[in-house]
Amino acid sequence: MESTAGAIRQHYEGRTSRIIARYGPGPRVHYHMTYFDTPPPAADPSERATRARLAQAQERLLERAAEFWDIGRYAAGELLDIGCGVGGGSIYWAQRLGGRVTACTISPEQIPAVAAFSRQARVGHLVTPLLADVCELTEDGRYEAAVAVESLCHMPVDQALPRIRAALRTGGGFFVEDGFVVDRTWRMPFNDYFASRVGTFGDFVTAAGHAGLAVEDTRDITRHTRDFWLQTLTLLDFELERCAEDGPEHARLLRSVHWHSRFLRAWYDGSIESRLVRLRAV
Repeated sequence: MESTAGAIRQHYEGRTSRIIARYGPGPRVHYHMTYFDTPPPAADPSERATRARLAQAQERLLERAAEFWDIGRYAAGELLDIGCGVGGGSIYWAQRLGGRVTACTISPEQIPAVAAFSRQARVGHLVTPLLADVCELTEDGRYEAAVAVESLCHMPVDQALPRIRAALRTGGGFFVEDGFVVDRTWRMPFNDYFASRVGTFGDFVTAAGHAGLAVEDTRDITRHTRDFWLQTLTLLDFELERCAEDGPEHARLLRSVHWHSRFLRAWYDGSIESRLVRLRAV
């Protein structure tokens, strides 16, 4: 059976260019949910406007998260960005906090994108790409804080959380934004589509406690994130219009439309929730 790390690498192989094409152009390219304070306006459904709404709401997610986490307390220390994607969050934290950020990804093809975008954003001296499996981290006590934005759902938390705790200094902050299943029947379809290992929030809290990470506070932000799927469905329609109907890309996009529609319903009916979590290394 393929390892979890191997499955994630395979899932992201060849996806970097598609991520940049859909969520770019950069340098801060985010591959995560959005945050809408109020429902997004129905006006101007053009592709350009939809892309702008997505990018702005993805940045707003980080802004709201940073406020809830009070991440500014850790501005002077080193930050580990776990599952950094193509580096949008790492660049955001470097620019916001002014400190050094280690951008950790398990995908080899994301490393040059992180480096290039960091240079473009003029924080190449602050952002260091790291190709590593979080479950195998050996940098004990190096970091003042760690951030995981929709990356823990890909990992076996009973293996990842102890290594994250070891990488943090005692008293360090661990800041999480992720999705959790409420209706367990959604675990398998979600994991099949995203090559993930999503669990319940209760499962996460238990694993965190065993790893020496104490939950200080959490906030349910599901109602603010669920319209992400409406925006991606709009973009998928534009992508389908440009795609030949008899090719594999068309079939891939149709599958995405099917699952994004289902996830939209799951977020709206409370089967899956989005949460911000603030933890401390004890």
